[in-house]
Amino acid sequence: MIYYLVPEFFLNADHSKPYNAQNPGGGIRTKLWSVEKACVGNLDFLVLDNIVERSLDLTHEDVLLVEPFAFRNPDLTQEIYISFVMDHIVAYVRDFPGKTVLYTSELEVLRWTGSMQQSIIPIFDAITYNCQYQKNIWEALNFPNLHLLCDPIDDALFRPDAKNFSVIATGLTSPGKNITSIVELYDRLRTESIETIYIGGADLWGTPQMEYSELEYEVSLVAKRHIRSLPPHQFAVELSKAGFVAGTTIHDVFCSGHAEALMSGCISIGGGHPLYRERPGFVVAPDTESLYNKLKDLTCDFTKLPPVELNANSRGWCERNISYSAFRRQIDAILSELNRSTLWT
Repeated sequence: MIYYLVPEFFLNADHSKPYNAQNPGGGIRTKLWSVEKACVGNLDFLVLDNIVERSLDLTHEDVLLVEPFAFRNPDLTQEIYISFVMDHIVAYVRDFPGKTVLYTSELEVLRWTGSMQQSIIPIFDAITYNCQYQKNIWEALNFPNLHLLCDPIDDALFRPDAKNFSVIATGLTSPGKNITSIVELYDRLRTESIETIYIGGADLWGTPQMEYSELEYEVSLVAKRHIRSLPPHQFAVELSKAGFVAGTTIHDVFCSGHAEALMSGCISIGGGHPLYRERPGFVVAPDTESLYNKLKDLTCDFTKLPPVELNANSRGWCERNISYSAFRRQIDAILSELNRSTLWT
């Protein structure tokens, strides 16, 4: 069995309803749900606060996934995070009878001090990366036992449909998403015929910070459609019909929203983040002016969508590399390397 160590509050999101301060979702919460679905009955969650109750059932054949970013709580000081949360996790990993995998979605490990990295990294039997960009960073830090493990995208949920003449951007309205660039682009597009859509708000992860709320307000002024939040099945419908997806993030590693848009057949356009360059069909436009000009060129002066061939390879690439079946192949490859029985092959 595969176990996923998580804090209890991350299991409480209701994915049938929109995410907000009362129903925090998105990011790691959505990833947990997606990983559970991808594993089709071969995964269970271990809640860190209740690990003593579950430990008696564990065996040497079990494998533990630990996502450090899941335990990063902005309400905790760095000192509390290091001295209590990580110490608690490390103690459990050391006592776990089976193999342990550090499943890294983001770059949370870089927040650790050098001594933390030196003491924690070696206790894991495998360390994962979800894209080449992240792998390059781990290799530069000389992390051992690296294995590919994506953040799985539901290829049955996110599917292309008849495309509207539109551009969509998604996610938490945080500075790290470089939302100012989206605001500037949408402001330029207000007089054009292309529909501008933003799905996301300031409280997807819980109580918003003032800066996030201010950015959300700016988005609402310029987007022709601003939807603060949608449950995944309705979000997928919006992506399936969107023509373009604008990606301007400066801090994401995997960026599941962008991956979901590619799986849905959107044409990707945006900044020069190394992550995007790994994915097919991406049109580089690193600033607002170039974003506007690229859209203008691709749409023949904002009159029509470009040929579908511009993004013809994206869906296939997603199915091969970041779909549920791809995730299962990657898990089996890790299990094989750890001398454990594979689950699907």
